[in-house]
Amino acid sequence: MKTKNKFYWSEETINHFKFVSSYACRDTVEEDIRLFVEMDCDLEYGETEEDLSNDLIKQIFGKKDLTNLLVRELEELKQFDYYGSEQQIKNENIIAVESKIEPLEKETIEEWYLRIFNQIL
Repeated sequence: MKTKNKFYWSEETINHFKFVSSYACRDTVEEDIRLFVEMDCDLEYGETEEDLSNDLIKQIFGKKDLTNLLVRELEELKQFDYYGSEQQIKNENIIAVESKIEPLEKETIEEWYLRIFNQIL
């Protein structure tokens, strides 16, 4: 069932895959999720197994991935030639989209990233 552009997952399902992600590598968890969706989920009109799998993967790893990206970016920004690079701009766009938090006027990129980091913890 789709709710606000996300699918509804039971607390039991979320907790199960979060637990598995605490000891298994990401590839294994993603494969387990794909198998779970294929075997145990009923598709509704317009839904695909890929949509459901991607949504559940995002709900399991989303916050963790964004946190890791923010930490990496804050370290990379200390390098003289990183700011303005193609990779930096790409990652900045990912952070903006995933966090849904816009930078404030006159806020440095580091201040913005720290604000995002503090809000998602």
